[in-house]
Amino acid sequence: QPIADELSEAYSQVSPQFIEKALKHWLSIMRYCAMAMLLNNPEYLKEGVLDWLTDTVKAHQMQSIEIAIYDLLSSKLKKSLPEDQFALMQPFLEQTQEILGEKVTTTIGA
Repeated sequence: QPIADELSEAYSQVSPQFIEKALKHWLSIMRYCAMAMLLNNPEYLKEGVLDWLTDTVKAHQMQSIEIAIYDLLSSKLKKSLPEDQFALMQPFLEQTQEILGEKVTTTIGA
């Protein structure tokens, strides 16, 4: 909830439906991250996220919101999880950020 509140404040000019959709994306991303972590398979995350997220984010021009959620989520998790637990999840979150970052660069450069 704190992430949703901060996001709503920061993006007050954006439709609440877009913010809600972006938050739902990140709920799914966290599920993919958890499964990839359990499988010890970063490709699972890459294939899963690439399959649906990148096209959706690009089509709706939601890159900045998605990246803001990543930043807020990483910050909150780092503060609330023990260091060793955050270290397990961090590579998968960063991988998602890289995937989104590539798409942002591609979209901006196009």
